[in-house]
Amino acid sequence: MIKLDKFDKTLLQELDSDASQPLHQLAKKLRRSKQFVSFRLKRLEEEKIILGYTALVDILALGYFPFRVYIDFERMTEQDKEKFVQAMKKHNQVVQISLIRERWDLALFIIVKDVQEFREFWDAILFVYRPFIKQHVVSIYAPVHNFPKPFLAQQQRKERILGARKESKSVEETFIRNYAENVRQTIVELSQKVKKNPKTVIKIIAALEKSEVIVGYQLHINPLAFGYKTYLVSFLLQEGKHSEELFSYCRSLPEVYQMNRIIGGDDLELLFLVENRQKLLQIV
Repeated sequence: MIKLDKFDKTLLQELDSDASQPLHQLAKKLRRSKQFVSFRLKRLEEEKIILGYTALVDILALGYFPFRVYIDFERMTEQDKEKFVQAMKKHNQVVQISLIRERWDLALFIIVKDVQEFREFWDAILFVYRPFIKQHVVSIYAPVHNFPKPFLAQQQRKERILGARKESKSVEETFIRNYAENVRQTIVELSQKVKKNPKTVIKIIAALEKSEVIVGYQLHINPLAFGYKTYLVSFLLQEGKHSEELFSYCRSLPEVYQMNRIIGGDDLELLFLVENRQKLLQIV
C-alpha cells in the first residue's frame, strides 16, 4: 500500500466533504492541474484506498422503509456464507450487506415500500435458509446520521441526516440507482445508462439535490490505510428520560461517523472509526 502524503490526505478530505466534486473544481481548490489530480485519484483507487463514491439518498423521501436484519448462522461453512451473500446481491431490496464479527455473522440493509413487501421478501429467505439461521433480529432504521471520517474531518463537523423527511417524492428510481452507485461517472456515461440527454440529466440531479432526496455525496475509503478499524456498538437503554442527552453527546464524538436510531432490538447503534479496541472501550 502506498504512503499517503499531504496532498493525498487533502484530496481525500475534499472528497469526504463532497465526493461528486468534478475534476476541474478539485484542481482549482488544490491548486494543481487536472492531470495531476486525476493521476492521484486513479492511484488511490488502484491501491484500494478509495473504494467508491455514492450518493446519500433519503429513501424515506422516496416512500421506502429501511429495515436491518442481523443474522447468526449455524451449520454454514464460509463457502456457504459466500453463496448466501451472492444470492442476496441479486435482490433489489438488499442495498447493503455487512459482514460482522462476534455477536452476529451478517447484516442485511433492506428497503421496501411497505411491511407486506418485507414480510414476503423475508418469508422467501426463510423458506430456503431457515435451517441455517440460528437467530435473527429485525429493526427499522430512522433516522440515520452521517458524519465525516475522523481522520479526514475538516474544522466543521457536518451532519447529514437520512430519514428526516416525511413526504414522499415521485422520482425515477432507475435513474437514482444508476447515479447513486457512482457519482463521479461523467454526465455522458450516465446519460447513456438512463437514455436521457445530458441537459435533462443535469436538471434531474439538481432537482434531487434541491428536494433533499439526495442529501450529500459519500466517499467510501479503506480505514486501514490510516491505521483505523470500524467498530459497531449497539446500546439498549434501561430508561428513556436521558435518551436525547445521550444522542446529543454521541453526535459530538469525533470518532463516531454514523449514528442510527432504531425501532426494534437495541435503541441506538454507533459506528466508530478508532485505532484499536482499547481506544473504543475507553470511549464507551
